[in-house]
Amino acid sequence: MSYRQRVNEIDISPFVNNSNTETGAMVINASKGVYGLCQTETDVLNIFGKPSAEYPEVFEAIAFCRKSPIHVFAALHSDALYGGIDVSISGVAGFVSGRDISTFDFSAFPTLSHVFFAASPYTDDLTGKITYVSGKKFKLDLYKKLSTGNSYIATYNYSLIREKDGFGKSLYWEDVFNNNIYVTPKVNTSFVYTNYNLSGLVSTDFSGGSRGTSPTTGDYTTAWQNFQNKTKYPVKIFMDVNGNSISTINTIIQTYQPYAHGISTVPMGNTASQAKVLRQAGGLDSSNVSLYTNWAKIRDDYNDSFAWISDVGSIGGKYALMVDVYDAEAPAGIDETKGNKHGGQLNSWTYMESEQDYSDADLQLLDESQINPIVQDQVYGRMIYGNKTLQASQSSTSFVGTRRLYNYIINGITTQILRKQEFKINDVPHRNTARILVEDFLNPIAARGYLNDYYVVCDLNNNTPQSLNARQFVIDVYLQANPDSEFIVANLIFVGNNVQISTIVQGQ
Repeated sequence: MSYRQRVNEIDISPFVNNSNTETGAMVINASKGVYGLCQTETDVLNIFGKPSAEYPEVFEAIAFCRKSPIHVFAALHSDALYGGIDVSISGVAGFVSGRDISTFDFSAFPTLSHVFFAASPYTDDLTGKITYVSGKKFKLDLYKKLSTGNSYIATYNYSLIREKDGFGKSLYWEDVFNNNIYVTPKVNTSFVYTNYNLSGLVSTDFSGGSRGTSPTTGDYTTAWQNFQNKTKYPVKIFMDVNGNSISTINTIIQTYQPYAHGISTVPMGNTASQAKVLRQAGGLDSSNVSLYTNWAKIRDDYNDSFAWISDVGSIGGKYALMVDVYDAEAPAGIDETKGNKHGGQLNSWTYMESEQDYSDADLQLLDESQINPIVQDQVYGRMIYGNKTLQASQSSTSFVGTRRLYNYIINGITTQILRKQEFKINDVPHRNTARILVEDFLNPIAARGYLNDYYVVCDLNNNTPQSLNARQFVIDVYLQANPDSEFIVANLIFVGNNVQISTIVQGQ
């Protein structure tokens, strides 16, 4: 939203009894990796390593990535160290001890020509063969170490200076290794170059890398703060996969990315009543985030084992599938049968068991606490069974589908329509144009049934002399959302055989 615009949300619809992609965001604990925009399961595995019982949060990134792209940061503690190899005139050697890549310089290593860091801190599994070609040109053959030998990754022809090969392709090391997911080179610009004695060398193992201490909540917060940069990391769905960052992502949404929605979870080991206590202790009152509960034990096909997960990544995937319906439908309940998978059935993994088996009383308690339970339905399997935001007072924005529909509408109107009015004359033609464009934008949404009614006012009634004098262009957009069916009422009327049902129905 431009700083020259102000949108006031006026909610007068309490119940008595696009324009951007569905890109996700997640901070995880992983065996490797720092950051990646992952668009496939392979991206997640290559950058962050395999999921496991020790690193279950990687499962969450994979589940969402199967539905939509996702920005993933790994939470790192300050004692994490990078491994790598050093290149000097006389040879190549692994790091004697791990290094902090952010503070490294060559002042303590003046005899080194250049070094290769692993792209992230982790227990090293790379090996590389450096070949000196001529001048300032080299070749790196990179392999991954396996228990059965080395697996070839790629060959990189690079130069320490700006030059190209015979086909016009840049050999400059910064270009060759730009955003490389395996290695990050550093070059000693003070080094005096001579011919290198690197012929006949065998591969040298990267060494010194360590993931360090398990990340703390503060480390997660540090990683989440990257998403304050909304231009670099535009996000639609924030996912807090272990339940330690819900307030952080709520602040990021409200301050930096106002059209996004956040998903969090009650930490493992809490009953329905304990979840209510945690919810109340958190004190969060926001329609920008939703809270879910009931962890799952899944079959871990990557390691032939099992793991417990919150399933927030799968929940986020159900949100992402709403891209073709203006984000308006509830990611809950049984999936639609039309093939679009709109609903709340979760099938990302083979589910072995759920942590909790909620009673009807538990489900009512969670609903009243604005917590969305996940249940194991005997017919339909694992399923989201709630559609609440964490807004304490009940209104249209208390429900996920309506809140996200309003976000879609606000984003579309402000970025596609009202941005064009900035610095333009506030006259009748411009007001009519804005009104018509907003109506045209809302028409298909209403036609699909997601809005019961709407009305747009942009004339002298709201663009008064006072607003004109303040250089304001005012447009009022009244929205009446079509509510979801949260409760089903089935009236079974038993009629005796001596009475015709038609006469009873006609008499009502």
